[in-house]
Amino acid sequence: MSGCLHPISLRRMHHRPRSPSMSADCSNCHLKNSDHERTRMHNNAYLLQRLLRENAFNLMPTESHIIPLLIGDSELCTKACQKLLNEHKIYVQPINYPTVPVGTERLRVTPGPLHTEKMISDLTIALKYAFKKTEKDNYSKIT
Repeated sequence: MSGCLHPISLRRMHHRPRSPSMSADCSNCHLKNSDHERTRMHNNAYLLQRLLRENAFNLMPTESHIIPLLIGDSELCTKACQKLLNEHKIYVQPINYPTVPVGTERLRVTPGPLHTEKMISDLTIALKYAFKKTEKDNYSKIT
């Protein structure tokens, strides 16, 4: 089946639960007709970029909602991710060699449309804490 079915239509189909492909079709249909989520995602990305720049983080250029935070050290990248997850319950994806060249290791930060301003602010604070705790020279300026 393709296309977006209204929940009432599903009940008329012998009370069968919605399949994953039907759910995906409905999501795709919704996103084709709505800019709300896309707008929120981009607004959240702009907010996070602004907060990270204000706090002296080294952002790589991007034209998407994916924010590459340049770390330049594989060990620091991994330690920061572990601290964020273990101490703040925040998952940020590390991108290390061989995916990127040595010296360009980064964190891949991806704000979504459901993140709140408080969540984005909390992430900024957690990142500052994580780098302060790793005690690396290139992030010692972060207070």
